[in-house]
Amino acid sequence: MAATASSLAPKKNSQSKMLLVGVLLLAAAGAGFWFYRTKMHPTQTASAGSVNKSVPVETAMEAITLEPFLANLSGGQGYVKVTITLSVHKTPAAVEAGKTKANADLLRSAIVRDTILAELSNQTAANLLTPEGKASLKTTLKQDLVEKVPGLALDNLYFTDFLVQQ
Repeated sequence: MAATASSLAPKKNSQSKMLLVGVLLLAAAGAGFWFYRTKMHPTQTASAGSVNKSVPVETAMEAITLEPFLANLSGGQGYVKVTITLSVHKTPAAVEAGKTKANADLLRSAIVRDTILAELSNQTAANLLTPEGKASLKTTLKQDLVEKVPGLALDNLYFTDFLVQQ
């Protein structure tokens, strides 16, 4: 019986060492996971109530190309053909609510087209042929669209095609 008791003692000691090593490995893995989540990716661990209010909400951008515009210039001096792409903010709330199609419909609406055509008709060929004239037209169009089209989150306006015939 003495031999049996002495043979059991090392097994118990060996099992407790293995258990201790397993617990230490599990603790190390947990600490590594905690470090990864809090130090490497802090935004993913923040709860909705603890989000810093000073951090701006990122918005996605959407580029929508409008159908080409063809307008007579002021004083019957010729015509202008312009294709315009609008860059608009697409907020996460709008994406979730499915408003991206509504935003695209808004951009193609009669108000947008009328605003752009009215401004193009007020231009002269001499003005539109200069870089300053195009920049001025772009600025005026952006201001007019923001004023006249409610709900339009316009970021920028791009001329993707620009032709002036005198």
